[in-house]
Amino acid sequence: MDIREEEAEQTAIRLLGMLRILKYKPPDHLSEIFRQGLVEGDKQVIYPVLEWILQRIPDLKKRAYLAKYLVKLDIPPEISADQDVAEIYEQYEDLIHQFKSVHKENETIKNSGYSTSELRKDIEEMENEKEIVQKRIE
Repeated sequence: MDIREEEAEQTAIRLLGMLRILKYKPPDHLSEIFRQGLVEGDKQVIYPVLEWILQRIPDLKKRAYLAKYLVKLDIPPEISADQDVAEIYEQYEDLIHQFKSVHKENETIKNSGYSTSELRKDIEEMENEKEIVQKRIE
């Protein structure tokens, strides 16, 4: 998307949506001028946003990744009333739930403390023990 061709109001709406997904809360003293300052590129508004983002890059990367898959689409009521659209939307919601469970499993495995190198060492040790036991049996 080329923001040079986009209207300032559309850019602000897009930025506000992304900041909402990232759970940014403007400081109290800026809350009244925040939207207008964002549209105008006011330093008093932009600098605190940039500071907040730069201090939380790893967490925000994860949140942005998850938002890509978990933020539900807004479908107007007149379109969602169609039976086919309703069925597809239900499938879409099921896929979101599947993604959540797979992502949780993935995070659990990542945080479990086992690394691939440790597992490989364990497998090699078990294979060596297996060979020793087979030699004793013979």
